[in-house]
Amino acid sequence: MEIFGKSSMFWRSYFSLMGNVIFNSLQFRAFERLLTRKLFNCVTRGVVFQLISKRISYSPSSASRRFSLRNSTYLTNYLDSLTLEHKQICEKLIQQGSSCAQNSSGDAMSQRLADLETVVQCYRKITDKRLVLEELDEIIKDAKTDCEMRELAKEDRTSSENQLEHLEEDLLRLLTPKEKFDEIDEIVLEVSAGVGGLEAMLFAKEMFEMYRSYVVYKGWDGAIIESSDSELGGLRQGSISVSGNGAYSYLKFEGGVHRVQRIPQTEKSGRIHTSTVSVAILPRPQRIEINIDPKDLKIETKRASGAGGQHVNKTESAVRITHLPTGIVVESQTERFQQINRATCLKKLQAKLHLRQFEEQVNAKQSSRKIQVGTSGRSEKIRTYNFVQDRITDHRIGISCHHIVGFLSGGEELDSLIETMQTESRQEILLEYIRKQTER
Repeated sequence: MEIFGKSSMFWRSYFSLMGNVIFNSLQFRAFERLLTRKLFNCVTRGVVFQLISKRISYSPSSASRRFSLRNSTYLTNYLDSLTLEHKQICEKLIQQGSSCAQNSSGDAMSQRLADLETVVQCYRKITDKRLVLEELDEIIKDAKTDCEMRELAKEDRTSSENQLEHLEEDLLRLLTPKEKFDEIDEIVLEVSAGVGGLEAMLFAKEMFEMYRSYVVYKGWDGAIIESSDSELGGLRQGSISVSGNGAYSYLKFEGGVHRVQRIPQTEKSGRIHTSTVSVAILPRPQRIEINIDPKDLKIETKRASGAGGQHVNKTESAVRITHLPTGIVVESQTERFQQINRATCLKKLQAKLHLRQFEEQVNAKQSSRKIQVGTSGRSEKIRTYNFVQDRITDHRIGISCHHIVGFLSGGEELDSLIETMQTESRQEILLEYIRKQTER
């Protein structure tokens, strides 16, 4: 690549000395490509081999799904109004004798200008990038354009399209009002086997491990709070404490019923079984103001079960607490001492009571949205894992992707689908916000 760079510098210097020869950027690149084609052909095989050697993972995001201003006149009009407001504020501040860049942060008008500045600048970049695309389209469609120039224009167009996509995603993030609970960085993720008996438990274990791997992939801190394993390696119920930047905003859409369709290893006739696994996301804000009256608690102790050493089935270390007004039940048997398990139960009860309040607020706000935040109270399926077809389908946005093994590894494939969900959700939140603003 360094050779191409030196070649480029040489020919640019050469043409700068020739006053009678003027090339535009596309013509220059076409000429440069012609000169370096032989050298390029020598290294092409190695480059192509490196590219095809890498595994190309499927991304559920696509051009048809991504956010685009072209799909919403309503949103474009709103941005035009913000641009006009930005211009008017600048003019008023200049009339007052101060420039746009030098204003006291305490002034309301200056604060509004600061809020609009980033959005307007991003919108202007998008507008400029669209003009570039229009110019490239004209070059591509022009019958007088030679083949070499048309290919270069197509390459530039692809690059500009990618840049436009990133700019529009940035604009969407800037415009979307922050949800109150998205700032929560600590959550408890619960996975419970549902309908399907042993097969449901086996898949619950796979999903539990998937989320543990995803926590590592995102660089968050995670710790197992509880893991109740079945006899044959499955999972009855498990919970993970997750702490990390944006943890709730990423995992909130994972809550709900996940359905698996596959042929169990113990199935001799080859029939496809359908099982379910329930996932709950419990936000844990730093301060949970939940007052629990001791009179409302029914506390029971019992002997712990499962593997764990001599104390298992010997001492009554396991604790079960029932909150009588709501009927919520929590259990803990992971520790050797009853006092520690009791403290763990009380923390879990606080989190579940907080979740109850949280769900009421979220449901009141999101009742009209297509993409709702998953909670333990939702009974409808949100996603299907079809092993026979090697397909994962999210029913809320009607999108499918493949390679289940890679998806269950909790890496890029899962993260890509979650980001698609976030984008779809931001669009709904933004359009809802704009409607409210225009109705005022």
